[in-house]
Amino acid sequence: MKMKVIFKSLIFFGVIVSNQDKIIAAEQMVTDRVVRPIPTHIVRKYRESSVRLLPGQVRTSHRVELSLSISGLLLELNALEGTHLKKGELIAKIDSRDFYSALQIAQVKFDKAKRELKRKQALREELVITQVELDDAQTELDIARAELAIRKKAYNDTLLVAPFDGIVVARYAETHEHVNAKQPLLSFENTSKVEISINIPERIMLGNSVDELSDINVRFDRNDADWIHTEICEYSAIPDPLTNTYRVVAEIQRPNGLNILPGMTVFARINIDPNSLGNASSRSEVYIPVEALWEDSQGDSCVWIISPAGGNPEKRKVIPGSFLGENVGIKRGLSLGEHVALAGIRSLAMDQLVRPSIKGKDGLEG
Repeated sequence: MKMKVIFKSLIFFGVIVSNQDKIIAAEQMVTDRVVRPIPTHIVRKYRESSVRLLPGQVRTSHRVELSLSISGLLLELNALEGTHLKKGELIAKIDSRDFYSALQIAQVKFDKAKRELKRKQALREELVITQVELDDAQTELDIARAELAIRKKAYNDTLLVAPFDGIVVARYAETHEHVNAKQPLLSFENTSKVEISINIPERIMLGNSVDELSDINVRFDRNDADWIHTEICEYSAIPDPLTNTYRVVAEIQRPNGLNILPGMTVFARINIDPNSLGNASSRSEVYIPVEALWEDSQGDSCVWIISPAGGNPEKRKVIPGSFLGENVGIKRGLSLGEHVALAGIRSLAMDQLVRPSIKGKDGLEG
């Protein structure tokens, strides 16, 4: 009987100890409540730059109509449409026999005039001829030299070479036909560079010079395409009458692996000074992402302030200002360096424990 009492006492004691452990564990859970990580944005001054995405279009870059400066029978024309040619590579050749003969005759005349001048210089030193006769010999040599240069150029002009690396986009003549001087033989386009035409809205042009728009990058419609930096080569000083935009032409080096043709669409990314887009009062505003701003039941604009050290979120009424892209200016209510919540806006409450999330971390570790 005594043993039963002891055994029951031990069971009762064990139950008490177990319950106490549960109570302690529960209290510990209350004490160590989960601190919820919240994505935040750090309040900063008016942004130094703003990005605009605009459509652009590839246009013809340095296309020229190539022709010969002399007339003759066309013997060779290396100009099939789509042919890529390097600078200095032969494009066309006309019959050069007559031009070569004329060059040879001019060379003989020049050599003769040169010898004659040398002879008369010797005679003048012996006072056998007058200075006038020596001057005439010099004049004959100068004429022969000029004639030789003309004939040499005409002979060289029987060949037409590529003025730069390019592609034949159109062909206007055929071999074994007589072509006239200055008659276009083909249309040739520069392939080393690509020009992009971008229409800039009046609002951006109003507050920025072309030099301030120099940070323009373009991207072609391809998943693995990278942003390519451009150089502005020209721009219009008057707006398009239909769109009221200003055309800016940017130039890029032709990227490898892309078959870029005139008329193709590109995306242009322009970094501009946002101060140029607003008035003087908006420049003193701080800017936060639009998603951080919310409206309470009284219709007041609010944000949640999250302490960097963690704790309860603070509901803060603010005075919103101007919008700039995906951001909104705050005239009053925020200080630089504060963290505002970007997610879970409607589910937050002032009795919760929260902290700013850690970039690159997921879940409760974030």
